[in-house]
Parts: sequence; structure tokens; C-alpha cells
Amino acid sequence: MHIEMQNKSGFDEACQEHQEVHFDLVRDALFFDARNVEEGAAYDFPFGYHSDDRGVFRFTLLEKNKQFSRWRFDGYVVDNL
Repeated sequence: MHIEMQNKSGFDEACQEHQEVHFDLVRDALFFDARNVEEGAAYDFPFGYHSDDRGVFRFTLLEKNKQFSRWRFDGYVVDNL
């Protein structure tokens, strides 16, 4: 399945700021979890379990079919716990 992402520049910027997050890990999660997420629904990718920089990268699944999924990166939310 091919993955397309809107706001990729924002995602790249967030990855630079949060060094623990690697695009390959997020891409794999989006690839495998697309079948369990409904179109229009939000998807949170958690990061920073082992650091003070905990949070989620938030995406919205815009469209999916058997060939591709199209996601939008909505930003990151810091977990203050």
C-alpha cells in the first residue's frame, strides 16, 4: 500500500524537533493501522516513552483503498504528565 501525506513539511519539522521519532517507524504504523482507522478519524502516534519529551503525532486519515492511504499530519501534542 502506498502512503501519501499532506503537510509533510510540518511532519519533517516535528521529527527534527523530536529526535526519537523516525519517519520509517511512523510510516510503518500508518501503513499497518490504516485498515483499523476509519476515513476522517484521527490517529495518534505516541513517542518519547523513555524521555521527558513525551507526546503524540496526530494524523487524520483522509482516504484509503487497497492501493493507498492518504493522511494529513495535524501536528504534535506534548504529554505533560
